[in-house]
Amino acid sequence: MAIISYALKPNGYLVLGESESVGKFTSSFEPITKRGVVFKKKFGQPKVELPVQTPNPFSKEIAAMRLPKKIDTQNLLNEEIDQLLLAQFTPPSLLVNNNSDIIVVRGQVNPYVSIESGTPSFSITKLLRKEIRPTVQTTLYRAKNLRKMLRK
Repeated sequence: MAIISYALKPNGYLVLGESESVGKFTSSFEPITKRGVVFKKKFGQPKVELPVQTPNPFSKEIAAMRLPKKIDTQNLLNEEIDQLLLAQFTPPSLLVNNNSDIIVVRGQVNPYVSIESGTPSFSITKLLRKEIRPTVQTTLYRAKNLRKMLRK
């Protein structure tokens, strides 16, 4: 209620439900109706105190933030090489979840994917070119039922 009181313009109106009230903020609002459903904000702003927590400089989280992170250059180099090799030599592939939504794209999938006009979707059945859609849908259906990876 303190935030609503702060945000409401002076002489602004507040409409509440029949089971709601302004609570301890009666000094901020003047009832307009007898049942106290419509209130008018009084001119002055009430004092609003928000609790502020100061961080403990000796806590583990603060100490960890101050320490510089050790960079493992060998791991970074290996990851970059892996990404380059995947991009260059992996055949185009799409990884889909149980709902047939694409979650990972590898390689150049442009020859197999076609975005049609309308609402965008990650569904593989909506993004694949019409010529290959039936084959992929059948393969996905079989893979789901057999619970194993299939290739076409």
